[in-house]
Amino acid sequence: MKHISVIKRILRPLFLVGVFSILATAIYMFAIDMQRIENRAIAETNKLSYLLEMTQSLVNERVNSSMQLLKQNSLALGEPTINGSIVLHNSTIPNLMFGKESQTKQADLVDGVTSIENGTATLFVKNNGSFVRIATNVRQKDGIRAVGTLLDPKGKVLTYLQDGKSFYGVVDILGEPYISGYEPIKNKSGTVIGAWYVGYKVNANALEDAIKKWSFLNSGFAVITDYNHHIRFLSDNTSISQANDALKNKNGAWSIIKKDIPAWDFQAYIIYPKREAYFSSASTLYPLLLIGSIFGLALVLLAFYAIKRFVLTPLGGDPETASRLVGRIERGDFADDGTHANPGTLIDNMLKMRERLRELVGELRESTERLTVSSSVFKHAHDGIFITDSNAKITEVNPAFTEISGYNRNEAIGRTPRELGFVHDKADFFTTLFKDTQNKGDWRGETINLHKNGNEYMASFDLFPVFDESNNFQHYIGLFSDITLEKEQQKALEHMAYHDSLTQLPNRTLFSDRLQQVLARAARSKEMVAICYFDLDKFKPINDALGHEAGDQLLIQLTARLRENLRESDTIARLGGDEFALLLCGLPSIDEYSKTLDRILESIESPFAIFDQTLYISASIGYTVFPGDNESPDILLRHADQAMYQAKSNGGGHHYLFNMQPNLFS
Repeated sequence: MKHISVIKRILRPLFLVGVFSILATAIYMFAIDMQRIENRAIAETNKLSYLLEMTQSLVNERVNSSMQLLKQNSLALGEPTINGSIVLHNSTIPNLMFGKESQTKQADLVDGVTSIENGTATLFVKNNGSFVRIATNVRQKDGIRAVGTLLDPKGKVLTYLQDGKSFYGVVDILGEPYISGYEPIKNKSGTVIGAWYVGYKVNANALEDAIKKWSFLNSGFAVITDYNHHIRFLSDNTSISQANDALKNKNGAWSIIKKDIPAWDFQAYIIYPKREAYFSSASTLYPLLLIGSIFGLALVLLAFYAIKRFVLTPLGGDPETASRLVGRIERGDFADDGTHANPGTLIDNMLKMRERLRELVGELRESTERLTVSSSVFKHAHDGIFITDSNAKITEVNPAFTEISGYNRNEAIGRTPRELGFVHDKADFFTTLFKDTQNKGDWRGETINLHKNGNEYMASFDLFPVFDESNNFQHYIGLFSDITLEKEQQKALEHMAYHDSLTQLPNRTLFSDRLQQVLARAARSKEMVAICYFDLDKFKPINDALGHEAGDQLLIQLTARLRENLRESDTIARLGGDEFALLLCGLPSIDEYSKTLDRILESIESPFAIFDQTLYISASIGYTVFPGDNESPDILLRHADQAMYQAKSNGGGHHYLFNMQPNLFS
């Protein structure tokens, strides 16, 4: 019984301390990993919010310019007033007038805006607290103009207009999202009698395609809901019914990260199963638990061995000294207490053992901590990792290596990184790098690697040598991650920001940048540059007769023709609606530019086949020539615009050169 009591007094504290340490470390690491997953989800919701905010910012400038044009054209007719009433669709409403012209069913103002900017426009009259569309080119599902319909009484715009305030933001019009602007129409006394509206339909397909690709963990997904909490956009790895159930989260099985998007009054969510996050975090703990258990078992066995040999067997010295020494060891106190013993006795051996235990525990603790951290990082890192020997042959890889490169561990061991497609675009990269390892430091950069299936992928690649304590080279360690998707998304966003969504031509922003570059080069080389502005003649009747889809197809075919008649050094851009701009470079004289424009006009006047119909259009082109017209880029484009209007006023189908003398064109 005495022996059992001694064992209990020594082993029980060791066991409890070991279990507590392992559990405390496991809980701490589990909490850190769960927080990391949540932080990633928050970052993803920020990306979703940025995608919608960027879409709105690209269109806001067009909304503002169209609103100014609509108000300017309206007020040019005269002061807004209410003159009696008028019958519209069997309902009597106030008769809104600008000057002496009633605006009910008059589409000239709204069509005059959209014929240039290719958006939608509406005039409302206030009627007993509601707002009625009296002139609009917003069309219902049957294609008929939505004249006589009401501004959504449940929408967020109505309150602004009733209070006499403007509203700019995203709204639903007849079930479709528009980036819109509303401003109240007031009479002389400041009373709200109606409203102006302009808007541009959101390219929902582009947003939907981008958000469909979103995922998180294995089963997580992205959701964007509107102000009615209806799902507008959803990742394609889930269904609408599952997403709605997850948003309700009745059983608390989902983690939901939400971000409001005030400009749209939308909400962005990243939703993922809590169970999957738990399993993901718990998987990192297995090596820790295993190594900790082995270490604890080793300590228990070592203590049991010491007890059996040095406590339970006859002592070879002073029993009190041995008892006191054992007591200190039992408490885990391995410090030197000044105890001495004759050489070769049991107590002497116990003293030597105590000293060795002190060193061994320190070494084991340091080794265990290093092994635990290194093993966890290596196995569960999201970046691919490989280790080579001194001959650049791979000796070990982690699971992420296989996931990214396609090569499993057995296929990679014994082969060089070059043989597995790393830095595929630079044949002598590794030869140069390995040639003089002693003088090489770390290398970091972006490379093109070759996947096992033969596909190339962009990678962020780090490579660094490892030396021993004597500074002798031992091996290389490489870290890499697949950044192909990030690069593709970056290119897609840049393309959306600087190109027209219909024709894929440069937009006004990119054209202005290229114009500045071309003028700077021309100023240095004394080169002649033609800046052209042209507008299609009678394009609006095609839209009115055949619909905007036919007009869009015509613009697409027109773009192809223009590209065929231009050189690579020239630039064509769509500024909006049926307005385009050209940069012509490298020709020796104005006469050569005139011949080029004749050729362009001739190609435009060739027949177009649209929806089994043959259509004809012409264009009016105005242009100016630098450095003869030595002005800033904005003024040069304005001169070309003025010349274009002169060409249009003379019947269209011609081009005119801006003359520096006032009001003269040639």
